[in-house]
Amino acid sequence: MRYFIVLGLITFAALNCALPLHARPQSGYYANPEIDELRIELDDLKHALNTTQVELGLLDERLNKQNSALKGQSSGSSSLNSQIATLEKKVSCLEKTLEKAANDLRALNTSLNQTLSKVQNIETDLSSHDKRLDEVAKLKGTLTSISKAIGQQTPSSIGVSSKTYCVKAGDSLEKIARNNKCSVDAIRKINNLSNDRINIGQELKLPD
Repeated sequence: MRYFIVLGLITFAALNCALPLHARPQSGYYANPEIDELRIELDDLKHALNTTQVELGLLDERLNKQNSALKGQSSGSSSLNSQIATLEKKVSCLEKTLEKAANDLRALNTSLNQTLSKVQNIETDLSSHDKRLDEVAKLKGTLTSISKAIGQQTPSSIGVSSKTYCVKAGDSLEKIARNNKCSVDAIRKINNLSNDRINIGQELKLPD
């Protein structure tokens, strides 16, 4: 494009040097048709030159904008690289923190398993202890029943209790009444009970 611009400028200069040798008529056109054609071509060249200059100006503006954009992108890219490096450092720190947390969790899990094992052993011991207590309570109730039976006197009036019962584990007034074919109210009344609460080893009088 620059080659054509230079060529047009050379042609324009040559024509400007050659045209003054001829007189221009008052009508504004040369008497020689060839000169008129050259004038028209020269006008076209001037118009093309102006258009080319305008286009060159637009191209320069676009190039300047693109250069500015490229500089901005380069600056943005540098900032982005800095941000990426910062993020990578944070990710590395998080990975180390997670690894430490995982180790702590494994250690805590091991400690928890050991604690659960100890708790199970304690529960087993407590269960065995409860069984022994039940056996002792039963034995105590049996001894108490035997002692009461030995020292028990025959009732002299109707409606007075002639036997007793030692409360065992799992007993209730309803169960005792059902097994001895009497009512709960009768057991409660003869033993002066205000409620249905009874204790293991407790001696209860039973109606006839």
